[in-house]
Amino acid sequence: MFSCFSTGQLEGRIREEDRRISLDTSTQEEAYWTLHHCSGPVKLHYRTNFDCKSTYRRLQRDLADGPLVSGDSFYIRVNLNISGQSDCCSLSVRCDEVVHVLDTRHQGRSEWLCAHVDPYSGGDLADRGTIPSNARAQQLLLVKIQKLVSRGGKDENEINRNKNYSQPEEAVLSPDAKAGQRVSRASIFLTQILQFVSRGDVKYKRMNSNERVRIINAGGPRPEGEYRGGDTHGADPDGELSRSLNLIPYSPVTLQRTQRRRPVLFTPIAIAKTIIQKILNNTGAAMDFDVCKPEFHLKQNVEPFIHFKEKHTTFECIARGNIEAVASKGKHCLLEAELTCVKDLLRRAIYPIIIYVKICEKNVKKLRKLPLRVESEEEFVKSCRAKLKELEGIPCLYAQVEPEAWAGTDDLIRVVKDRILEEQKKTVWVEQDLL
Repeated sequence: MFSCFSTGQLEGRIREEDRRISLDTSTQEEAYWTLHHCSGPVKLHYRTNFDCKSTYRRLQRDLADGPLVSGDSFYIRVNLNISGQSDCCSLSVRCDEVVHVLDTRHQGRSEWLCAHVDPYSGGDLADRGTIPSNARAQQLLLVKIQKLVSRGGKDENEINRNKNYSQPEEAVLSPDAKAGQRVSRASIFLTQILQFVSRGDVKYKRMNSNERVRIINAGGPRPEGEYRGGDTHGADPDGELSRSLNLIPYSPVTLQRTQRRRPVLFTPIAIAKTIIQKILNNTGAAMDFDVCKPEFHLKQNVEPFIHFKEKHTTFECIARGNIEAVASKGKHCLLEAELTCVKDLLRRAIYPIIIYVKICEKNVKKLRKLPLRVESEEEFVKSCRAKLKELEGIPCLYAQVEPEAWAGTDDLIRVVKDRILEEQKKTVWVEQDLL
């Protein structure tokens, strides 16, 4: 069962007396489970697309000869660490890595066959293997979050800090005792996880590199009847809970290419201005970097702009033309702007490089020579952790500068410059669903 467009057919549907399901963009797994859960007579309707005969024949030939293993072919950004050994699959993948999905029903099991992707060319690497299906990965993500929540609950300080939080109301038991227990459990955990996720400083303080998870706002629970990514037959409290929370383990991404130098954003914003100034003051930096000249407008005229900030009686604004003027010179435009402008940039086909300088208790003292306007180092570290939560919701990848990568401010500037030039060589992946 293949996507109808992939196989040279126009839109196909399953038709019932009172229900019609479109399969025009279905994966093999989606089509399988949709048909599996249908009862009674089912009619599959399609119209042959004669314009795509050559595409269909080429697909048949590739399937027969081996280059393709199924009609599935799409790319995902993985939102959790997956271990090939402990998570019952054959491919290890790290959070924020992009993989190419080749088969969503590999050997008839609830596993996806994937290939690692070259970060520079966007092509498949030789390393292939399986990862859990979407439904199973949802449960895996839920387990990882539960561990983080449980660890936070054991901390006495956190208990005291949260004692004034409103407590979840006790769920009303239904006649079915087991169903009532599941409702109560889901209600309590939903409250816990929402409190946990909303407090980004707590979450990232407790999460080491092996526990990386990316929790994004999926816009509420899935509508009833929507595809759930695998076998959902039977009572599975963890599965139902993960679906009710609408956890997204895999985010679809599309490849974007650009030949121009990409603009650069720095976070946390508190150190952006200093980093920009030091980069521009470096010998030879004028060849690769510049800042865009802002425009000044009255308050009522600022809406169309990508970024603006108030300056006396007017607003200092950055528009698409300002950024493109720098890019046309073959230079990176260094922006002192908040992450909120990223989506506006992407909608205008401007693909920023985002440099996140990770700040923690171990390296915050290295920044004392910088003119930072912060109340205290402790508060600054806390705000930096909260910024990482904001980074999770951005529809593109970002580059992270680890604390151990630099020893002082001069070191930091050198590392940041190298990362910018390195990121420029890479392909760009965008989550269209978040735009």
